[in-house]
Amino acid sequence: MNPRVEAPDHYYNVKHTKLMDLGLDQHLLSDTLIESLFEITKRYAHRVRPEALRPTIDWRKPRTG
Repeated sequence: MNPRVEAPDHYYNVKHTKLMDLGLDQHLLSDTLIESLFEITKRYAHRVRPEALRPTIDWRKPRTG
C-alpha cells in the first residue's frame, strides 16, 4: 500500500544545484562497486532485524490534538 496521499501529478519539481555550485564533483557508482555492495549485503543479511525496518507511522490516519 502506497502511504503517499498527494496527487500523483504533483506540481512540485525540486532541483538541487547548490552543491554543484559549490564545486561538488559527482562520482557515479560503477557496476562493479554496486555488485560488491550486494555481496556484502548478502553476507550480513542474517543480522537484519525486519521488525526494525517496518514503518511505525500511518500517514492516512487523521491527527488528533
